[in-house]
Amino acid sequence: MYSTWSKVSFKKMCTIILVFTMIVMPTIIKPIGVNALEVSPKYESATAIKTIFLIDTKGMASMKTAVSPMPNNMPDRIMVRMIISKIDGTITYNKTHQAEWNDMTERYEVEKTFQLNRRGNYQLRTTIYCYKSGKLIETIQCAPKKQTY
Repeated sequence: MYSTWSKVSFKKMCTIILVFTMIVMPTIIKPIGVNALEVSPKYESATAIKTIFLIDTKGMASMKTAVSPMPNNMPDRIMVRMIISKIDGTITYNKTHQAEWNDMTERYEVEKTFQLNRRGNYQLRTTIYCYKSGKLIETIQCAPKKQTY
């Protein structure tokens, strides 16, 4: 029915169209950026939380947590629990501190250091407890921060 030449031509033409479509279409159609939407958690008493965990070359672990309170539901006291553990789960530091109000930055802050005695992989887990009129109004679990010493 069909000649051999027409079958080969048809296959070549299909291949050219397919290649053209694969090359040209991504430039014509702009994909929606996956990173275009930034998801930020919604808190009841804080607008933003920043946690920093660093270990220097001498094994000094530096931990800092800053909580920007929500103006319409401002807590009057914030407690921050900091737990440093090795990746295997061994806890080397576990303390709760009262965050101090910083008038310049208008946020509650805790900054602590701790000397590690062994090399390894560590993580900081931070939990923030927000109080208003003596009552716990919110507990916030921060994402763990990891560092190697």
